[in-house]
Parts: sequence; structure tokens; C-alpha cells
Amino acid sequence: MPAEDVETTYDVALERAADALIRGATYGALGGMMSAMIFVRGRCARVGVSAFGLGAGCGVAYGDARRYFDGAR
Repeated sequence: MPAEDVETTYDVALERAADALIRGATYGALGGMMSAMIFVRGRCARVGVSAFGLGAGCGVAYGDARRYFDGAR
């Protein structure tokens, strides 16, 4: 593969990974906040559940990004 194609493929993978991170973090945080509001009463517990949702969303985004970069090699 020419160097230009590798750079283009890497740029596309980087753009997709950034998009996945933003979406995963947003959806995870929103899901965590909604479930914390419905199921948990204490403020500290709500923050914990929201942080767990954010972490889960970022973890899913990391897995997606890893697949994008594996395909870019």
C-alpha cells in the first residue's frame, strides 16, 4: 500500500475513533444519569452510578476504536 493510502486510512480510523469516543461517553453518561435518577436516592450513590455509566460508555468506545485501528494497518 502506498504511504498516502496508509495516512488516509489512519485519518479515517482516527476520525471514527473520536466519533465513537464522543458518542460512547455521551450515551454512557446519559444512561448512567437516567438510571441513577430512577433507582438511587443518595447523591453520592448517584454520582457513582453516573461515573460507572460514563466508564462503560468509554470502554465500549475504546473497543470500537481498537477495531478501527486494527483495520487501518
